[in-house]
Amino acid sequence: MRDFTALGGFLLISGIVLSVLLLQQKELFYFLLFGYFFIHFLGAGIKALHFKPRPNHQTYHNLIEKIDAGAFPSVHTARTFFFSLGLAYFFQNFAMTILLLLTAIIVSYSRVYLKKHDWWDLLGGLMLALLTFWLAFNFFAF
Repeated sequence: MRDFTALGGFLLISGIVLSVLLLQQKELFYFLLFGYFFIHFLGAGIKALHFKPRPNHQTYHNLIEKIDAGAFPSVHTARTFFFSLGLAYFFQNFAMTILLLLTAIIVSYSRVYLKKHDWWDLLGGLMLALLTFWLAFNFFAF
C-alpha cells in the first residue's frame, strides 16, 4: 500500500507538473500549479485552525509539525483527485479518465489502510479537490 500512497506524493505530483511544463502545455501547467498550491495552503490552514490528530497520533513540537500531524482534510486525497480530474478533462479520453479516477480511489484508500486518515478525512480531501477543480476550471479554462 505504501507504493500506492506514493502516487499521490510530492515527488510524483511535482514530476507531472514539470513534465507538463516541459511539454509546453502552459494552460494545463498553470491549472495544475494553481491547484497544487491552493490545496496545500488551504489544507494547511484548515489543519492549523481545526486540528484533528491522525489515527496513528504523530507527535509534534512546532506549527509545521502540527500541520503535518493533522488528519483533516487529507491533502493526499485532495491532490490526487484534483490532478486526476484536471488531467482527465484535459485529455478527454474515457480509458484514461477511468484509470486516473481508480488511481485516486486507491491512493485515498491507502491512506486509511496505512492509518494516516479516516473516512471523514478522505471526504474532506475530496471536497477540497472538487472546490479547487471548480475554481481552477473557472480561472484557467483550457
